[in-house]
Amino acid sequence: MMIRLLKFKSLVLVHAGTQLFSYTLALAGLGLGVFIAVKPSYRLDKYHPVIGLVVVILLLFQPIFGRIHHLINVREHRHSLWGTIHVWFGRVVITLGIINGGLGLRFADNTRSGEIAYGVVASIVWIAWMSVAVWSQLKTNKRTEDTREKSLPSPPPKWHPMQVGEEGK
Repeated sequence: MMIRLLKFKSLVLVHAGTQLFSYTLALAGLGLGVFIAVKPSYRLDKYHPVIGLVVVILLLFQPIFGRIHHLINVREHRHSLWGTIHVWFGRVVITLGIINGGLGLRFADNTRSGEIAYGVVASIVWIAWMSVAVWSQLKTNKRTEDTREKSLPSPPPKWHPMQVGEEGK
């Protein structure tokens, strides 16, 4: 969301730093989950731990996609397929992580009110995040459309029957 809302010179570095910090938290959560799951009463073959492992593994690809996109963007001054992959892959994986957070509450026998509170807060955050994404995309599309219109040559003036000249005879 930071990339869509803020603009300053080292924004990519701040984005990378915050994502690295977030990934570190995800790894800590994974480690804690594995620590708890190795106890005899828990198993790693349930839906929540499996989805959590998949999310953390998939997140390993995000910096690769982002770096490839950044290198193309710097070199060619354009967006690339890698940027689209980076953005949408991230959105899908983070959404899966948010859903898995709710599933984890059920897995941990949390209270019903705790599950509802998580669902409400997670939904509000997700809707705000997607709203910024849509707003940003619409803004980008408008800017691209305006740039295209300015770069196209003006069409020739249309002939009007009231004009005097060769065309009117």
